[in-house]
Amino acid sequence: MSLVLPLSHSVTGGPPPVVVEVFASSAEPAPREADWMNRSACRGADPDLFITPDGVEEPNYPSAEALRYCNPCPVRPECLALALALGLLGVWGGTSTHQRDQLRRKQPRRSCPACGSFDVCDYVYGGEAEQICLACGTNWMC
Repeated sequence: MSLVLPLSHSVTGGPPPVVVEVFASSAEPAPREADWMNRSACRGADPDLFITPDGVEEPNYPSAEALRYCNPCPVRPECLALALALGLLGVWGGTSTHQRDQLRRKQPRRSCPACGSFDVCDYVYGGEAEQICLACGTNWMC
């Protein structure tokens, strides 16, 4: 079974669609093609809300109009997983291409130098970037 996903809403000059092979285990019946897409909140919405027109730089974050569809969507995790797996452009799963690039970046796991906890968050205080441990309260400069 295969699923055809258009990568561009452009009628001319856009890349050809991507064909994704979908496999089901023998223990489960094969789902209908793109069943989750049929349950998406954005089904039938204007594609211009989610894909930047050719030649226009894509914004770093999704528009408020796109998020009105994405935030309450019941299939947002499936949508995001597909975009991460295929490197799709535009708004998918409530995230922009830029945000998904950030998710894919390898980052060292931070831990507190005092207690070793990984419950650490970043913040800016007095113009300086700092981190604070949520477990013990220790803070330090980044």
